[in-house]
Amino acid sequence: MKPQICLDTGPIHLNYSKVPPVKISKLFDDIKKNKVEAFIVAPVLTEVFKHLCISNGREFAQVCLNNLYERYPIHIVNINKSLTMKAGVLKCQYRKKLSYVDCFVIAYGLIQGVPIHTTEKDIPEIYKLRTITYSF
Repeated sequence: MKPQICLDTGPIHLNYSKVPPVKISKLFDDIKKNKVEAFIVAPVLTEVFKHLCISNGREFAQVCLNNLYERYPIHIVNINKSLTMKAGVLKCQYRKKLSYVDCFVIAYGLIQGVPIHTTEKDIPEIYKLRTITYSF
């Protein structure tokens, strides 16, 4: 069985930077080649669009998201009851440290037992949460 991961906003945004870090390029190459099974919680895509739009304009953001959907075999995770409840508990516990999107990503990682790939440096230590952090 191939490894499963959950992608946060940062690594996706870095993949569409002018010169993506080598580790990010390798990660997305592995996703493209189906060596890694990638999951993205739906609100992450909105946040990615916002960051790409701010940095390079709306057209660029649209092209990048279309590229993500078309070139990468990713699974978009819709919000359901269990994800909502787990993210809500996390937001309540870490309301000053975590955004709503972070809570959904972390909740998915915890529920599914998969590592989250992120650029966040200040994620609190959460029991059973596995993170892989990228610098830029």
